[in-house]
Amino acid sequence: KKDNASIYKQFLEMEKQHRVESKAKAELQALVALHNISLVSTNSDEATTKDLFHGMLHSAVEYLAEKNPKTASTVVEALVAQLPDALRENNTTAASHTLETLLALKARAVAGFDDAFVAGAGIESMLGLLADASAIEELQVLAGNMLSILTASIKALQRIRAWPGLAALRETHAAADASDPVAVLLTQVFEKVDNGPRDEISEYLESQLAQIVGLSQVKEQMRRMLKAIRLNERRRLAGVTVTAKADHHMVLIGNPGTGKTTVARLLAALFFKIGLISRDVFVEVSREDLVAGYIGQTAIQTKAVIQRAAGGVLFIDEAYRLSSGGKKDFGKEAIETLMTEMTRQNPGDERIIFIFAGYADEMTEFKSVNPGLSRRISYTFDFADYSVDELVQIVIQKVASKNFKLAPGVETELAPIISSAFSPTERSKHNGGLSSRLVDNAIEHLNMRLD
Repeated sequence: KKDNASIYKQFLEMEKQHRVESKAKAELQALVALHNISLVSTNSDEATTKDLFHGMLHSAVEYLAEKNPKTASTVVEALVAQLPDALRENNTTAASHTLETLLALKARAVAGFDDAFVAGAGIESMLGLLADASAIEELQVLAGNMLSILTASIKALQRIRAWPGLAALRETHAAADASDPVAVLLTQVFEKVDNGPRDEISEYLESQLAQIVGLSQVKEQMRRMLKAIRLNERRRLAGVTVTAKADHHMVLIGNPGTGKTTVARLLAALFFKIGLISRDVFVEVSREDLVAGYIGQTAIQTKAVIQRAAGGVLFIDEAYRLSSGGKKDFGKEAIETLMTEMTRQNPGDERIIFIFAGYADEMTEFKSVNPGLSRRISYTFDFADYSVDELVQIVIQKVASKNFKLAPGVETELAPIISSAFSPTERSKHNGGLSSRLVDNAIEHLNMRLD
């Protein structure tokens, strides 16, 4: 093995290189960090080595969590795998550093953290530590914190419930001082074990849907989709073969101003929270962002956009415009490039969920351009036009969002104003845009009346 100074010098050199966003370099940094975990395990009495390990590992964790979540998940597995040895050897420093690092990774919302922790038998290690009467309280508090956080995961709860020593741990906990820090944490854990975790994902979805006017059919479809995705994941964990599509690419169909972009952003946030995508990234583009004016440039330009969206959601607004040109139009080249990426993706990659949006007739033609495109679409959402009453609700909502108030009696006048001022055809062409226009005009006239 190299001496500490040599390792530290190597680490600093690699840290400089990591200014370049490279998966290979990120993986090298992970290996350096893991090497020093084993170094601490074999040199637990050397204070300098302990400090060196702690600093290096946390630096690697911070980098990986931000730049390469997939590799960070691998680090989680490796950290969990080495915990039993550290605990068995009573190596308090190595165990506490490892637990602190895992808590830091969890706080950074590393994609796949729960899966990696459970797969690495981390749950059993934590429970064993809490059940060990001779264990140091500092480590038990860290373990209790970790379990309390993880019990939001159904998979973690299943492992806790299946742990053979659970009944004995309950008895020990029942006899403990209720004010003891470890007992407090165990109370939280057992409460979730007995009652199940709060469904924070569904709560989040419902809180966001409550802020969106109308779209009852789209909202219900989103609820069904979320339930299906989560049930299929549970089936996979149980070893059941799931034949449902795993791509989750979709088409949003509707007239202008019906909330397609708003829903697409909500879907992106939802997919990140449930782990379908590894990054909280939403890239919105149109034809101009994908299609170049010269031969050979469109594929390059489209690939650059795809790279920006890696691990997240790519939202292509008015997607039908990609297929609206003639035979020599480069839009079809952009579609082929997108299709290649949609076909290439495999589970575990920095996969992208593609969302295409546009008007009904035009999107039907768009999907017919490439039969493979239709096969890749898992969901189609139809956005209905807003009714007059819904347009009134949007006006009220927009007024409040701009920190204004409607004068007394105005609210009851809004529906007649919208009905008489805008024909059904105009309302269909603009939808929520009409409400925005009304509010902006009202504010403009208010400004003219005021000194």
